[in-house]
Amino acid sequence: MRQKYEKKQLNSICNEFAQHKKIIGKKMPIFAQEYKIAK
Repeated sequence: MRQKYEKKQLNSICNEFAQHKKIIGKKMPIFAQEYKIAK
């Protein structure tokens, strides 16, 4: 029972991380362009 709960928790953390990566992935090209302009 406990292992199942921990696995569920780990999966939700992984899902959260994946969502953050998607958001960062969308924003990253914008940051890269701004960085090139600033440079």
